[in-house]
Amino acid sequence: MTAALQLPSPVIGLSLEVDRRNEPRPDVVVLRKEYRRRTPAPVDGALLVLEVVSPTSRVRDMNAKWKVYAANRVTTYLLVDPLFSDGVVLTEYRLGENGQYDTVTSTSKVFTTDVPYPISIDVPALTALRDEEDDEGDQDPGNS
Repeated sequence: MTAALQLPSPVIGLSLEVDRRNEPRPDVVVLRKEYRRRTPAPVDGALLVLEVVSPTSRVRDMNAKWKVYAANRVTTYLLVDPLFSDGVVLTEYRLGENGQYDTVTSTSKVFTTDVPYPISIDVPALTALRDEEDDEGDQDPGNS
């Protein structure tokens, strides 16, 4: 077996089982390999959660989900906020010894981390995509 096969698995749109009443669905979750085919996956199998903020999810992503993930010991929480006029901002939080998330970094540049394994996210490219979509939405179809 190679080392690559042992890496955790990122999954998009998978619910995490917290309890009978709570199954948050992060935009992206990195799971321990043994949980990648379970749905919902147990929240304690999540190593990293990434949420993309929208106008309707801001309070939920920055408060309710944040508390659920911290209480269940999800060690890394990435929040991608495309709503800043100057560009997309990615903030990395890590669970501290006090059980609360501490801000590690906040950037609108290329983001890199080694936790839970090497990850790189091109935040300027996300801003370009967002702006391109905004420009397309602003065009009047009657003038094409």
